[in-house]
Amino acid sequence: MDDSSDIKSCYVIGNPIEHSLSPQIHNAAYEVLKLKFSFKKKQVLTSELEAVVTKFKQDQVSGVSVTLPHKESVIPFLDEVDSIALAVGAVNTITIQKGRLIGSNTDIYGVVEPLKKIADLRGKRALILGAGGAARSAICGLKEEGVRVSVTNRTQAKAEKLAEEFSVDCLAMDSLKEPIEADIIVNATKVGMYPKVDDSPLEEKFLSAEHIVFDLVYNPRKTQLLRIAEKKGCTVISGLEMFIYQAAKQFEMYTENKAPLDVMRRTVEEIL
Repeated sequence: MDDSSDIKSCYVIGNPIEHSLSPQIHNAAYEVLKLKFSFKKKQVLTSELEAVVTKFKQDQVSGVSVTLPHKESVIPFLDEVDSIALAVGAVNTITIQKGRLIGSNTDIYGVVEPLKKIADLRGKRALILGAGGAARSAICGLKEEGVRVSVTNRTQAKAEKLAEEFSVDCLAMDSLKEPIEADIIVNATKVGMYPKVDDSPLEEKFLSAEHIVFDLVYNPRKTQLLRIAEKKGCTVISGLEMFIYQAAKQFEMYTENKAPLDVMRRTVEEIL
């Protein structure tokens, strides 16, 4: 009879949490590598956050993935936050090391790694659409790789504030060139996300075949923006890649094993 007492636990916390694919993708990776880990989802209200996180430490949980709305509000309850997560202003990954809760951010890895697979990023120009948490991760990650970053947003004031904070250029939406003067375009907004699958943050006239277009939305897998971009001959990257790579980085932090990317990708593709 198997002894399950030595199985290490990991969680994803958020509210709502039903939609999360994290348990499926992590558990599939555990299974293929025959690791004694179990990944579960837990709905946590904001009022419960401190107590839940503290209990994770007491229970010696191996890792916690943090999703909305807790990525910022969890920070005061951690013992340490690494420099990248501090720069982004959000934590999506918690590891427990020697009884201390350490906050990190793997969303940056999720943005940068898929782009590095297809291009040398240093010296490239990137335009980030959006001014929320995903945009912050994209800006931090791309700046670190030597990319010249600009940001734009439908609410100009938000874009200006973000640009000032990260010392990048700010472009007004109504001033964008046709086509956009950038090598990489990253959609870090929710425009095009299910159920509004016919929406796109950009019209076709702004794109050219020279662009790399990365849409961080992964449901649907091929957004309206990516359909338009393919039609124009752009190189396109689905938001599925960000989800897979940020999860793979978490997996490696929790288990100290190399993530089986092919298994994780296949698992998500089958679900979607």
